[in-house]
Amino acid sequence: MNAGKEFIKEAYRAIFQKDYHKAIELFKKAISRDANNATYYYKLSITYARNNNLVDAMESIQQAIRICPDNPLYRNHKVFLEGRKLAKEALLKVERGEEVSSVLPLLEKSIELDPINTQSRLLYALVLKKEGMVEDAIDALKELITLDPWHRDAKELLKSCLVEED
Repeated sequence: MNAGKEFIKEAYRAIFQKDYHKAIELFKKAISRDANNATYYYKLSITYARNNNLVDAMESIQQAIRICPDNPLYRNHKVFLEGRKLAKEALLKVERGEEVSSVLPLLEKSIELDPINTQSRLLYALVLKKEGMVEDAIDALKELITLDPWHRDAKELLKSCLVEED
């Protein structure tokens, strides 16, 4: 078995133990042994994304795509990362108190790119409610709850919106 594969096995053990930093280092070691293995870059990208390190995640997936440009899994992961990046940008704008007109399009595009990102959907609903678009917020929250029926924050915000709507 080549050394790269051994590092990958160790990286998965580290992930199982929730030691993502160790897993990242092990994926990098595997790459140093086999720099043309797109799968290693893909796995590294996923691990970076789990750590919310979207810059390195994007760099890693782009390297995987350079090596294997026709792989739909890699391209889909890149789209997912783009959606996460937009959501993060929207959150920063909200925290800075920027205009809703600059936030909503980012969140809408984020949800389009990554439709199962419940955090983007919750932020979207929060912004809609804050802007008085309560019916739209309710619709967004119902969609979120359809995706995650146990999402406590979404349920609480939905109750708040329903009270406000009455």
